[in-house]
Amino acid sequence: MKYILKNIGKSWKKLGIMKININTFEVKSGSVPGRLINQFAMDEYNNNLRVATTIGNYWKFRDRTTNNLYILDDELNIKGKLTNLEKGERIYAVRFMGDTAYVITYRKTDPLLVIDLKDPENPKHLGKLKIPGYSTYLHPIGNNKFIGIGKDDDRKLKISLFDMSDYNSPKELDKYKLPEYWSEALYNHHAFLWDEDNGIVILPVGAHAYMFKIEDDKITMKKDDKHKSNVLRSLYINNYIYTFSNEEVHILMKIAGI
Repeated sequence: MKYILKNIGKSWKKLGIMKININTFEVKSGSVPGRLINQFAMDEYNNNLRVATTIGNYWKFRDRTTNNLYILDDELNIKGKLTNLEKGERIYAVRFMGDTAYVITYRKTDPLLVIDLKDPENPKHLGKLKIPGYSTYLHPIGNNKFIGIGKDDDRKLKISLFDMSDYNSPKELDKYKLPEYWSEALYNHHAFLWDEDNGIVILPVGAHAYMFKIEDDKITMKKDDKHKSNVLRSLYINNYIYTFSNEEVHILMKIAGI
């Protein structure tokens, strides 16, 4: 299946969805109120499409915005929904993992919402974590943990380590705050690198490729690989880490602690 999404209606009040069978080219259509933040705010699972949206113009009428989660059936009809989440805020990050959705909204604090989707007709809000700042990207790292890339309440970059093992009481186990304000990884997950074998996170921030170790529920800075210009991407091949900027390629030996 292929899905095509288009914002329709005044001020992005409605999201149009087209479902195309790539074998028969049969087309089905539906819609939900609101708009998506990015591709992670939609997910197909067990023949249902789950969509998380924000309704309203956050910049003009922020007190009226609402956040909602809709579950659509195979015909793109709404079969279940959870609405009016965190009124006056907007969605900054979403991650669907099996029968659970994790949604981050923000205005003054960062509520991380855990939503139970086991019954598609009756999604339920299970737990909430409220901390300063927000995350714009959530990356699962196994054992019910997530890495969050975002900003603290002073707008500086932070990396958070979340524990979701208790859905009713999610926790921030640790965070590491950087002096800078921007990373491409905030809004482009391709700029983020997770080395699962060694528990290493690589984050491009300006001319730096910051390398962190996640171990024993702690985030530790291990290396600052500095370039002459903005770092664009990083990758690992066999025992080497490669970091790329417009002017340079750096090659580092990859070991457990860097």
